[in-house]
Amino acid sequence: MNTNDRKQIEKEFLELKASMNEQQWNDAQHLLKLANDYEDNHPALSLRILQRVKNLNNKYAKSVERRLEKVNNGNSSANKQNIKEGDSNKAIMSDRAEGSFKFQNKSSETKQQASSDKSIIRILLGMELHKKPFFMIVLLPWLVFFIYQTIIASPRYVSESQIIVEQPDSMATMDTGMALLSGLGVKPTGTDAELVKAFIYSADLINYLDEQLDLKKHYSSSDADYISRLSRDSSKESFYAYFENHVEVNVDQKSQVISVKSQGFTPEFAQALNKLIVERAEWYINQIGNKLAKEQLKFIQNEHALVEERIRSTKKQLLEFQNKYGLLDPEAEGMAIQKIAYSIESLIAQRQAELKALKGVMSDTAPQVTSIVNEINALEEQLKSERSRLTDSESGQSVSEILSKFVDFKVDMELALKAYASSQISLEKSRVEAYRQIKYLVVVESPTLAEEKTYPKVLYNLALLAVVLLMLFGIGKIIYSTIHEISK
Repeated sequence: MNTNDRKQIEKEFLELKASMNEQQWNDAQHLLKLANDYEDNHPALSLRILQRVKNLNNKYAKSVERRLEKVNNGNSSANKQNIKEGDSNKAIMSDRAEGSFKFQNKSSETKQQASSDKSIIRILLGMELHKKPFFMIVLLPWLVFFIYQTIIASPRYVSESQIIVEQPDSMATMDTGMALLSGLGVKPTGTDAELVKAFIYSADLINYLDEQLDLKKHYSSSDADYISRLSRDSSKESFYAYFENHVEVNVDQKSQVISVKSQGFTPEFAQALNKLIVERAEWYINQIGNKLAKEQLKFIQNEHALVEERIRSTKKQLLEFQNKYGLLDPEAEGMAIQKIAYSIESLIAQRQAELKALKGVMSDTAPQVTSIVNEINALEEQLKSERSRLTDSESGQSVSEILSKFVDFKVDMELALKAYASSQISLEKSRVEAYRQIKYLVVVESPTLAEEKTYPKVLYNLALLAVVLLMLFGIGKIIYSTIHEISK
């Protein structure tokens, strides 16, 4: 290679240097990629770049040096002498030039050498990503996660409590008749437990806990690691979602026992949070019970008012009826009239018997016979008069009609009195219930104070990640092999 060719290569090398920044110029892997690109079209410049990679004294230097030695072994002894006598950089340029000349002549030996050099460059370029894919895809992520779980991840402690909602039987609150009318007395099965669960996850309770315990400040504390803690500038929705992930509420469908588990970065905070949740849930369920009791009292008061109005109306009608006919008790009046009629019938029967006896010994014109006949006639007239008072309806003063109306009013009055008595009992009991708890939140297990951390579950998480990574690696291997076979 003549001097002009060397100068041309050096000029192109300097232009290549000028086109790169300092980081690229000192990056051996980047330079190896460029050497691979120029290898077919400009082998002399490719060898010049490889010399730069060797001079950087990096992990690729030995591989490049072996390659350059193989290229130099094919050069003439005259060129080797020139390298020893002249400037080292110029000698290297001369070797590359002659190598370029051999490439251009396409000798069989140079072609084999070029193919070998190309393979070396490709190996060097992909040695990190393709040399150990299992390490890059499986082991490296697992090791990073292992370091995080064992060293960086903040411990989280769990406090657990168990509660249940109980309530007295509503049938005992009121009279049986009123309970049937109001529909009360049926005890709900699982609605109260689900209601407590919904309240614990509600925004109202979360805001209350934040006011009382400074919940958001604890969860976003800088003492916790970045992944585990809540962002300081997080939105309300993110805060609520974080709370739901760190407070677990489960309801046993068979026993209706509510289990509450709260997480905190300290065991004391986790216990305090759990206690406050239970206390607030108790307040909430009692408030609902008192509200229901007040609604029940209001209903019974309205029913009692209707019963009072009914009894007043019935009483008024009864008094008007008695005043209209001037009778205190039409039933007693009818009994008296009936007794009089029975006594008159008895006298008539006696007089008729006497009359028969006298007619047997006296004539019909005898004074005694005439007197008895007149007496019998008078009694019969009186009997007709008394009977007409019981049954005669033409004048509207029939005792039977009056008595029938009176009985109707009396029955209405008795029913109203019974309803009033029942309503009065229910009203008094409801007043008592309105001032006491209708539902009770019974604490089955008080909030616990954790001695050991519960999260993160290091062994479980590491095993799970290993399984997932191995599955992904296997799937990727299958896909890669399939594509590789298809592309052949």
